[in-house]
Amino acid sequence: MLLAKMSGSAKAYGVVVLIWLMYSGMHVMNKMALDQGMNPLVFVLYRHTTAALVLIPITFLLERGRAKPVTLKIGCNMFVHALYGFTGGV
Repeated sequence: MLLAKMSGSAKAYGVVVLIWLMYSGMHVMNKMALDQGMNPLVFVLYRHTTAALVLIPITFLLERGRAKPVTLKIGCNMFVHALYGFTGGV
């Protein structure tokens, strides 16, 4: 709500601060989970699964009419990027 009332440049700084707060929360959660003995590979799997389950419906609703059809080339590119993105997170 506060970001909606800000001007253009102030909104950009507000978004940066919000992103850093989210990163801080993620790091604290990572540290707590790994300190309690969770396997890092399992944690990465949970993190990516949760992100997919949250982002897919939001993206589907927001981009429904604007999205390009997924061709075989685009699908292969998405697979390759997801593969090294997932393994790079480990």
